[in-house]
Amino acid sequence: MKSTGIKEIIIPLSKYATVDEDAYLYEAVAELEMTREKSKLNLYPHSSVIVLRNNEEAIGILTYLDTFKALEPKYMEMGDISSLSRFGLSHKYLKSMLEAHNLFEKPLDDICRKASELKVKNFMRSPEEAEFVDENATLNEVVHQFVVGNYPSLLVTDGEKIIGALKLSDVFHEISVRIKECRI
Repeated sequence: MKSTGIKEIIIPLSKYATVDEDAYLYEAVAELEMTREKSKLNLYPHSSVIVLRNNEEAIGILTYLDTFKALEPKYMEMGDISSLSRFGLSHKYLKSMLEAHNLFEKPLDDICRKASELKVKNFMRSPEEAEFVDENATLNEVVHQFVVGNYPSLLVTDGEKIIGALKLSDVFHEISVRIKECRI
């Protein structure tokens, strides 16, 4: 029977897509693309960038959705809207928000200027407590954390320090390998 730990599937911070908090959106996007190019053999490329302070200490995360929100500053004014669709609001209502708040009226028109002016630290997301997992956690614990938290990745810690990341896709791959080993 395989180990039930997660150490084998953790991506060390040194191999994960990272940018400094003073980087611009353009640099974060370029880092994600470069990481994707490097991992062409990986079926599940990174979908986030870990944000570092002084290129050392991990302090935040930047996902695809955070990037979209940065391009439309009005989302920041609306507060946390990430879970609105889970409250049973209709697609029609959610679409009406686009018009009512003039969202994405022209955010892509000057995307090059925005990408070179928006600093990552102004729109990165500070991880919630539930997004951290200890490096000694079991696969069972991690699966539970992904299910209840609905996160694309978890930040792996060694005590207080972030040492890497664990992607949902990599955990899924590990589970699928185990399922395929079953004799039915």
